[in-house]
Amino acid sequence: MALLSIPNTPDDITPQWLTEALCSTGTLQNVVVTSLRIEPIAELTCAGQLARLHLNFSQSQSTLPGRLVVKLHAPDEPLRAKTRPFTPDKCEILFYQHLADEIPLRTPHCYYSAMNAADGKYVRILEDLTN
Repeated sequence: MALLSIPNTPDDITPQWLTEALCSTGTLQNVVVTSLRIEPIAELTCAGQLARLHLNFSQSQSTLPGRLVVKLHAPDEPLRAKTRPFTPDKCEILFYQHLADEIPLRTPHCYYSAMNAADGKYVRILEDLTN
């Protein structure tokens, strides 16, 4: 599968992009995201963008809830440049890859993660822990 582009804003996430991302990690198999509704969670900050994704699928499936959270980079380079020297996004990716399953603390499951270190763009698709 080809490397997926990293969306610039939550509105750039399409059902096709999300299906490809979740299939690339084995989260979805023989199921596609047919539609989604994007709900902003927080105001834009230099730390990035946060939104809730409400999903509909081509058929019933048990591997994924109907609601996820997406974390994205700040949409413009000057905002990303403020945090890049501290590498918080790289640290979060490493946390989910190596530590999240090893600690007794409840953390959201990371369904998909990608980062371009050169320009500071990233995307993470996480479990929504709200009720």
